[in-house]
Amino acid sequence: MSPPPTAALALLGLWILVVFAATNAAAYSQWWSSTEVDPTADEPN
Repeated sequence: MSPPPTAALALLGLWILVVFAATNAAAYSQWWSSTEVDPTADEPN
C-alpha cells in the first residue's frame, strides 16, 4: 500500500529544502573562510 500523492510530494519538497539548506550552510562556510585576510601574507606585486 503506497502513501497518497500529496504525502509523496510533501516529502519530496521537504527533501529538496533540506538539500538546499545543507548546501547553503556548507557554501557559506567555505565562502567565509575564503574571504578571511591573512595579515602576515605579503601583498602581491
